[in-house]
Amino acid sequence: MARMKIHMVDQKEILRLKGLGHSRAEVSKLLKIDRGTVRKYWDVDCGENSGIFLA
Repeated sequence: MARMKIHMVDQKEILRLKGLGHSRAEVSKLLKIDRGTVRKYWDVDCGENSGIFLA
């Protein structure tokens, strides 16, 4: 299957749910996206220079 990009909103939601204590499997089910996709964005750096801000 072809790789699909996910929206920035979904990327931020992965990190938000992670911060709330959800597991990768729970996040995958909640957002209805593949566990591999969740894993890809799970350890994203949210530092000042990353361009991702969780407001």
